[in-house]
Amino acid sequence: MREALISLSKKQIEFFRVDKNNMRTINFSNWIDGGSFYERQEDCSKIVLRFTKSIEPYLFELKGNFTIYSIESIQNLTNPIAFRLYLIMLSEIKKAKNIELKKSKKLEAHMLKLSILQIRKIFPNLSKEFNNIKKFTLIPAFEQIQSLTDISLNWRTIKTGRSITDIEITYLLEKDDLFKAKPTRPRLAKRPHVKSGSHDEGEWMKKNTEILYQYEKDLKKYDPTLRLTIQDLRRAVECSKYCKQNWHEEKKRELALREGKNTKISVAKSEQNKDITFSEKDLELLQNF
Repeated sequence: MREALISLSKKQIEFFRVDKNNMRTINFSNWIDGGSFYERQEDCSKIVLRFTKSIEPYLFELKGNFTIYSIESIQNLTNPIAFRLYLIMLSEIKKAKNIELKKSKKLEAHMLKLSILQIRKIFPNLSKEFNNIKKFTLIPAFEQIQSLTDISLNWRTIKTGRSITDIEITYLLEKDDLFKAKPTRPRLAKRPHVKSGSHDEGEWMKKNTEILYQYEKDLKKYDPTLRLTIQDLRRAVECSKYCKQNWHEEKKRELALREGKNTKISVAKSEQNKDITFSEKDLELLQNF
């Protein structure tokens, strides 16, 4: 405990304010300005901490400018960017409109607009190329939020001239009293300590295949546009190698498409079966045909 206290006394926090002129002021502060460690030779000890004055307004007697969220809503998120965007969507609600639902019930929809510059400030280590940001950052993050939290969303990019300058997110915070809750991603079976290729490993893969297969069915029933996250899609392809062959091939093609790889599809041509390679764009056109 003594080492933990010393370590905490050396750590700093960075926070910033933005004024009306969009001037950003960055402040640095230590978490604590001192502390005491009490110990006895028997069996107990205690620590007393003194937080610095500069961070007290952010910790105690908060009356505004904070975000409340349910642990259950974010406990399955593994993507740190998804977690941060989820909090932003809860805290940065600027515009809202009402969407008519069945039985004259209304559900509040929110709209959030983030500039690419804002996104880079929030996540400073992103790629310089927007296509990479979209593929490796935004799409995986929004997929996790859509599939694993109590938020349903749509998003689009906005161009100014020829350049993409903003993203616009329209989202709903779901409430059980208004409609059926989004399916919760079930926990997969833990891999047993068995040899690769053994019967027990096969049973484990079969069990997880059934879990993911049913979860995808529940997602599609709730909203036909929902799909497995890329991580779960990889698990589905791996676990279904020796069972549910049709679903395995379907998920394998979907994975190749979403990862941007060329995929071989067997087609009949001139009375002979030949392998023809389609690009990602070709596959998208075929899917929309």
